[in-house]
Amino acid sequence: MAPKENKRAKGEGKKSGAVIQKMAKPSGPVPSATIQSRHGPGSVTRAGRGFSMGELAAAGVPVNMADRWGLPVDVRRRSSLEANVGDLRRWATAPAQKIPKVGELKKVEEEIAKVEKEVVHEAEKEAAKAKKGAKKVEEEAVAAVEKPLKARQQRKKKKTTKEKEPA
Repeated sequence: MAPKENKRAKGEGKKSGAVIQKMAKPSGPVPSATIQSRHGPGSVTRAGRGFSMGELAAAGVPVNMADRWGLPVDVRRRSSLEANVGDLRRWATAPAQKIPKVGELKKVEEEIAKVEKEVVHEAEKEAAKAKKGAKKVEEEAVAAVEKPLKARQQRKKKKTTKEKEPA
């Protein structure tokens, strides 16, 4: 008897599975599916329950990713509308949402804190200027009120001093 050959040695017995790529969720609102329904002599375009499998395939969106991304899928639909395919393509080719790394987040938070400090400092300066201006306006108002009062008091003093002299 001949010795048994190892089939797995050269990778002949391996299962060939599809390579699943990690795809980031496209940014922007998830598009909604439309369908054409027949009413009377013509057809009406209205909102549908979800995209058909054919529309997803034509747009290049894998079904498993569509489910993860929250795309509505209607497995009962067999029609494929170009408007839906175009909407899916535009949405799928939009720039992906970038998830920042922890180090990047810390840098951004530091920059935000720095800007907030500058803004608070500028606001405090403006408040101090406004307070100075308000104080000056208050002094002017007090002076405007006190000036006639002082003049009246001086007139009264003159009258009282003139009345006292002849006696």
